[in-house]
Amino acid sequence: MANDGTLPHAEDIAFTSHARLAKHVMDEVRHNVGDKSSGATAFPATAILYDVLFNRTADLRGRPILRTNTFPDMLKCLQQQQEKVKHALETVSGN
Repeated sequence: MANDGTLPHAEDIAFTSHARLAKHVMDEVRHNVGDKSSGATAFPATAILYDVLFNRTADLRGRPILRTNTFPDMLKCLQQQQEKVKHALETVSGN
């Protein structure tokens, strides 16, 4: 959007689409969450969210490849994670 002179300090307002903003946020999450989403130092909530949002595979050298899950896959994975948490709570509580 071009500034017609009515904006403070004659600055343009940043504009982006929802899809572009969502992609940027998901890229940032994908880049920054990996160290606490798997392995011995993983945070349980972070690991669950990571599994719901992303499909994790590895390349030939063993480096992780992350792709965003489709919305139906996210819902399916979320349901699976809820079942795991429910089972763990039942195990801990002795029911």
